[in-house]
Amino acid sequence: MASLVGDLVRDQYGNYVVQYVIELKLPHVNSEIADRLSGSIIVLASEKFSSNVIEKVPHANKRG
Repeated sequence: MASLVGDLVRDQYGNYVVQYVIELKLPHVNSEIADRLSGSIIVLASEKFSSNVIEKVPHANKRG
C-alpha cells in the first residue's frame, strides 16, 4: 500500500483507506506513510480529500 499512498490520499474513497490505516496506530506503517507524503504536505493539505489524511498524520502514533 505504501507505494500507492500518494494516489490514495487524493482519491474520493482512497483517503478513507489511508485514514483507517493511520488510526490502527502501527508505528512502522505510519512512519512510512508520513515519509511518502512529506514532500507534498502543503499541496496535500489544500486539497479536498488529502487534507483529511494530512490532519491525522501528526497524531498518527499517539495513544489515547
